[in-house]
Amino acid sequence: MSNIILGPGPEIPPLTAFVQFGLTAVYQASTLHDFNSAFDSVFSQSLKDITFNGQKLTRDEYKSKIRSQQPLATPASSVTFGGTVTDSTDNVREAC
Repeated sequence: MSNIILGPGPEIPPLTAFVQFGLTAVYQASTLHDFNSAFDSVFSQSLKDITFNGQKLTRDEYKSKIRSQQPLATPASSVTFGGTVTDSTDNVREAC
């Protein structure tokens, strides 16, 4: 058996960066296709429910709620995250 040297692998961003990037893509989508693609990349198909302002919603209900509240973006649309809360493990990675 030969020794195989593997590279460092893909970079895994902190959870906050992943969520902010994904939600920005959802809210800045300028077409329905872009919106669906961005939403699907952030919210897994196997997601059972989401608590939104204390209300439990299915993934599809949440998707419809966001879509109905947010018209497709114009080129000038921007998303800002203020007061983001994280926990101390957000930047911790475990070795496999």
